[in-house]
Amino acid sequence: MASLLLMSCETPQVDEPEVIQPNLDPRICAEMRERPQLPADASLPQPVTEAEQQGMTAFLTWLGDLVSFADEQTAVLDVAREGC
Repeated sequence: MASLLLMSCETPQVDEPEVIQPNLDPRICAEMRERPQLPADASLPQPVTEAEQQGMTAFLTWLGDLVSFADEQTAVLDVAREGC
């Protein structure tokens, strides 16, 4: 009887859940190149005409959107790379 009481006080064995590693595309875990920096001597010509100003504004807006998109994709990739 005493052994039954002692057995009932034991901590039950709980199997740890198996950690399943996701099947990541090998490119996700590959080293990424550093972000290119703007060269110190880079410059843009000053737009003179209205059409040039509109073109420059459109180009710089697109470039800003492209950089934002790349930053967002990099953030997603950083989360995915936590599985590497």
